[in-house]
Order: sequence, then C-alpha cells, then structure tokens
Amino acid sequence: MAETALFMFGTTFCRSKIVQIDLHAGWQANAAIPTSCEFFRLPDRGGLASELSSVMAKKADGFELKFTHRGSWMVQRIAAGRVVDVVPVAWASDFRIDPVTRRKYQKVNYQDAGDMEARLRDATPFAFALAEAKDYAVIPHSVKAFQGIYEGAVTGQTFSDRSLEVEVLRRLKAG
Repeated sequence: MAETALFMFGTTFCRSKIVQIDLHAGWQANAAIPTSCEFFRLPDRGGLASELSSVMAKKADGFELKFTHRGSWMVQRIAAGRVVDVVPVAWASDFRIDPVTRRKYQKVNYQDAGDMEARLRDATPFAFALAEAKDYAVIPHSVKAFQGIYEGAVTGQTFSDRSLEVEVLRRLKAG
C-alpha cells in the first residue's frame, strides 16, 4: 500500500498519496501534496478529528489555543477539554508602556470591524491571546508561539476600523 497523507480544507479532509514534489512550486522537499484526492469528513467528536485538532492546537498558560478557521484572527481558548471562549490574537510587538505609570498597553486586532466596534462599546475586561510572529516582516503574520493569555480593558483608543488599544490588566492561567 502506498504511503498517504491527510490534508485539511476547512472541515473536509483529503487523503492522498505522497508524491515527489516540484521545489519551484514552493513546496518543501519530500512533502506531500494532494493529488487524486478522496474527500471525506471526519466526525466532530472523538476519533481522528480530535487527534488532528489537538495536533494543530498550540498551548499557553495551561490553555489549549486553536484558531477558529484557516486565516482567522481569533482562537478558541480551551481548558480541561472545554471551550472557554473565543478570543482575539494580539502580536507581541504591538505594545507600549506608559512612561509615567509603567502600565502596559496592547494593540488588539479584529478581522471583522463589527466585532471591534462591539468590543469598543463593551467596558467589560476581556481575554486575548498574545502571539509571537514567525517573521514580523511577512504580512499576514504566522504564529511562531503564543506567549500567554491576558485580560485587558478597552481604553477607547483605536488604530483603525479593526484594531484598538487595551490596557493589560493581568495574565490569565488555566486551572
């Protein structure tokens, strides 16, 4: 039997043979690419779908963090196997420290302007995931690692229709 690989397209998966690849097409050597795919869906609970989800998730402060979908700016914050909430991702390089108070302020980004507007109107402190990018020069950024989960309060300052400033209140830990 030929070696196979599994590819994810949203919630649909494709099982394919591992084939020789063309480095000029941007793929890494000895990687698998989908050809002659047999498409199938995995069950929502248990089995291979759960195994793949846990492999794709990252961890920080005792939480498991999993992007809501490919290209998302939001992650599910999971503790003890249960989704706590869905939180925005902030980049570690986008912060300032007030020179007088020494308080830290973080820029938090939203993919949807409506979500950012709703957050701007809500004075309740909220959680966000702080991420380090693989390469800040590459846009859009890719997550190298999550540095932590923090609670912040909106200051009212906006940078665009999809980004706002929060005062960092505290670091959150699971359990």
